[in-house]
Amino acid sequence: MKTKKRECIIRLKPDGSIDDSFNVSMGTKKPYSKKEFLEDFKRAVKRDNEPKEGVNVNNKRNSNVELVKKIHLLPNDKILLGGSFKMCNGTEANNIVCINSDGSLDTTLDFGSGFNDLVSSIANLPDGRILVGGSFDSYNGIPCNRFACLKPDGSLDKSFKIGSGFDAPIYEMVVLPDSRIIVAGAFTQYNGEKCNHIACLLPNGQLDTSFQSGNGFNAPVSALAILPDNRLLAGGFFTKYNDVKRYRLVCLNFDGTINQSFDMGNGFDTSVDFKEKNIEETESPGVFTLYVNISVDTFKVLSDRKVLVSGNFYSYNDVPCYRIACLHV
Repeated sequence: MKTKKRECIIRLKPDGSIDDSFNVSMGTKKPYSKKEFLEDFKRAVKRDNEPKEGVNVNNKRNSNVELVKKIHLLPNDKILLGGSFKMCNGTEANNIVCINSDGSLDTTLDFGSGFNDLVSSIANLPDGRILVGGSFDSYNGIPCNRFACLKPDGSLDKSFKIGSGFDAPIYEMVVLPDSRIIVAGAFTQYNGEKCNHIACLLPNGQLDTSFQSGNGFNAPVSALAILPDNRLLAGGFFTKYNDVKRYRLVCLNFDGTINQSFDMGNGFDTSVDFKEKNIEETESPGVFTLYVNISVDTFKVLSDRKVLVSGNFYSYNDVPCYRIACLHV
């Protein structure tokens, strides 16, 4: 693998070797220099920042950094890629693109000028509409704060009313069997309504007020997964949900209440509290302290009533497990 250059995305065969029949070039405008890296780092410590991947923790990313953040398989076996990029296979593609199963560009979806910032999450409604979440505030030149609903042809679905949208980035979303949409991230408001790091939307974009999240989470949510028996897993940086202690993981019913049958014990790393500012400048010029927050970042639901959990953690229910754990659900 070291002898083969690949940009942002590859496909592996079952034996772990690179599938050379799958060819995607995201391209880069120019290398991200050490100077640019340090400038981004210094700017980050001057702002109220939030826990995010990478060093540039504010809402805007350096435009020279190419990143595929989300790979989403459509029902027709085409693949949507979301992230922070400007090109795909030599064609302009602003943070979202559709490719065929061989990696070639699919031209049936027209995203126009695309999104103006990072795309973190993509999901599908049963009627074929495409939901997109991230750090952006416009799509194809049309304002849409961190969330957009697209028609199957790639055009914006203006019947999906988000109003003022979300006030901070979206990290993940899932669609429930009844077509309601669970959205998670760093936000605390949706269309002016309080919703701390989790929101449930109806298929028309309205906030589902029957979803009983109460005071929500006390820190960002970065992972969601639907369990087969109508339960919802949420993971992230938090230590509380609706004022109840839940360390980085909670199991919810579809109405937003805590599912009490899921016994997570002490959860992940109960001895470490969440820090809102994870980068601070010291008294020495140019010297910084980086606080690494404990988090659950991703889930993979397995077929045998288990779930794989990965993230930045070191113990689960006081048992050592370094950044990955397999839980019974």
